[in-house]
Amino acid sequence: MSNTRLASVLLIASLLSAGCNRAEPEKINTGSLVKAGESPSDRAGVDSGVPVLKDSLQAQPLDGEESRVAPTLGEQENVAPKPEIAQLVPKSNELPRTFELLQPNPTTVPAELLDHIREIDRAIQELVRLGMNDAVDEQSYVAGGLRLGRLKHEAGGRLASLNDATDEERRAGLIAQLVALSHMSGLRDVEAAKELQRFAEQLSHSEDAGLAHQSRVVLLGFEVQALQNGIKKDPNDLLAQVEGLFTSADQRNFPEFMALQNAAQVLQQMDFMDASRRVMSILASEFIDADDPQLRGEAWALATQGSQSIENLLNAMKPLGTGELDAPSVAAAARAMIQEFPNCTTLEQLAETLTSIEYSGQIGVSIVLADEVRRGMQSIQGSQRQIDGLHSKLASHDKRVGLLNQPFSFESTVSMDGNPVNTEQLMGKVVLVDFWASWCIPCTQEISDFVKPTYEKFHEQGFEVVGISMDDNLQQAENWIASHRLRWQVLRPSDLSALSFDSEIAMRQGVIQIPFQVLLGRDGKVAEMHVRGANLAAQVERLLGE
Repeated sequence: MSNTRLASVLLIASLLSAGCNRAEPEKINTGSLVKAGESPSDRAGVDSGVPVLKDSLQAQPLDGEESRVAPTLGEQENVAPKPEIAQLVPKSNELPRTFELLQPNPTTVPAELLDHIREIDRAIQELVRLGMNDAVDEQSYVAGGLRLGRLKHEAGGRLASLNDATDEERRAGLIAQLVALSHMSGLRDVEAAKELQRFAEQLSHSEDAGLAHQSRVVLLGFEVQALQNGIKKDPNDLLAQVEGLFTSADQRNFPEFMALQNAAQVLQQMDFMDASRRVMSILASEFIDADDPQLRGEAWALATQGSQSIENLLNAMKPLGTGELDAPSVAAAARAMIQEFPNCTTLEQLAETLTSIEYSGQIGVSIVLADEVRRGMQSIQGSQRQIDGLHSKLASHDKRVGLLNQPFSFESTVSMDGNPVNTEQLMGKVVLVDFWASWCIPCTQEISDFVKPTYEKFHEQGFEVVGISMDDNLQQAENWIASHRLRWQVLRPSDLSALSFDSEIAMRQGVIQIPFQVLLGRDGKVAEMHVRGANLAAQVERLLGE
């Protein structure tokens, strides 16, 4: 077993403890078809919250190889939505070894025991990071994981048994035991696996609905293992557990998704095809409108497998990046897709796709697709969160495309040193307005490879550049500007309490991804948008000649 997979064992087990400092799974990247740029959540490690349409729509993989995880005690492996390890523990050049040094805390004070359990969790997170970076050998990794698991199990048991602990504190102790046993059994501790099954069976009858549900998720893994190991001969008991797993919407989380996906895969491997399809159907129907955007995106992908309407849209999108899309074909394919899969997640997929189309420069096609999404929203119901997200996505799109042929306003911006913007020097010139950030690699590459050469070539003929910094750290932006010797003015938001994507100018222009570039003609109006790459010089030359 590789260190990477071992790390996933600890990580997935920790996800089981929903409601107790549960780590959230990574959200899928925003670009459905092409990676248009970077969004505020790209920088943070998560995206805007809308899943990609389908992996096959992407020009290239956005995340690289997915993590391989072991969600149950069996030996089966399963590809699943990937939690981002970097979200749990920041990377560092120094590798502390807290997981080896942490000692038991003999306290009987509930609050102190809770702090101790959190301390153990931090040590586990450190160990996960070391394992994912291959910075610790497998033997040390397993020993460290088992040691921390035992510490957490003992502390949780002590907390759950304290008479002066509150109900919530005792509940936290029970969850700590359940998670710790999951850690240890995932690391092939046979006795821990036996205790986990016994403990989960006990908790599955708890009056606490949350505890009972989490225990049923664990028991589902044992049922899969029993079938896989030949202890059970048919999948009927497993199907019964799957069908009774969900009793409320708040139970549709990452561990449940993993458990069902794994069960379906094992059933398929064992040639129980009808049972596998039944589990996949339950998974898709339960998660298609889940709160977590990644999970509903994964469920949507499962529900739409083999769809002809999806294939038709894929075919209509093939010219993206190499030629012009046919707007009627894209619209017809989108309508068919909405008719076949009339849910909000379908509309989310299309809304994300239209952003990619727009950022590729085919604004007219994006407008047509936006109209199809709006029509779909008139007849399709969804959660308020999904509806609000769609309205926000469409509103931002409308703001951006509405810039065309309109005067561009630099209102609410100042120079990097806080002085008023000098717009007089821009009058009568062709101007590139470039929303960028020093942390955005596509932005800085675009500046180095295309903006600077175009500026140097055409500046004397009347071409100017105005950068608008989307950095949260303005000093970092100034350092980048100085080190790369930018000769044009760079602006920042005048309100220092609302920077980056929260700034007034970004909100006003609908900027949700960068680089975002608009090209102004000599009349000060927006003549072109998304003029990137070699197209920039061509469009600048054209406008200078008008």
